[in-house]
Amino acid sequence: MPRPAAAAAPLAALALFGFVLNVCTDPTQRRRGHVRACTEALLGWFDGRGVTRVDLHAAAEAEPLYRRLGFRPRHPQ
Repeated sequence: MPRPAAAAAPLAALALFGFVLNVCTDPTQRRRGHVRACTEALLGWFDGRGVTRVDLHAAAEAEPLYRRLGFRPRHPQ
């Protein structure tokens, strides 16, 4: 699920991309805001370095959280 890119198409060759993979939470620690806090911190880190697109590979049960953080499906079904 990519986050909307801020760079214009002609600048895409110069763009920086980020990837979020393998986010896991112990089942006993879920629903406490850990993933949201970590993802928000990572997105801030990306923003501070000029990253214009972030790709995320999320499990179906995590999609609502990532949508609230601004991610959108690349190929909506």
